Amino acid sequence: MDNKNYPHRKLGNKLKELRGSDSKTDFAKKLGVALRTYLRYEKGERKVPDGLFKLAQMIRQSENDNTEHNFMIKRIVQMLEQMEKQDIQDIQRMSEERLKMRKLEKEVRELKKIIGD
Repeated sequence: MDNKNYPHRKLGNKLKELRGSDSKTDFAKKLGVALRTYLRYEKGERKVPDGLFKLAQMIRQSENDNTEHNFMIKRIVQMLEQMEKQDIQDIQRMSEERLKMRKLEKEVRELKKIIGD
């Protein structure tokens, strides 16, 4: 392919790079352009308008941020679940200790009765 037929090839390649794993159809929809027009941009047959290229960059950045955000939310949920498990274990341990204390208190009362205190 020579640059005379595809003068905007570099920008088209950058647009393709921004598209990533999205299908051409899906990315065209995200950009709000017809698929045929998008294909011409990506091939370099037409110049990608600056605003459209910036929109493509913003879409990709937003999706990357969203992925990072989702990861952080999942991590927080995992931490909360772990804390919840620990809290449950702590409550169980405290309940067991309280039962032991009640049993000891009962034994002390019975001993006091025997001793006559």
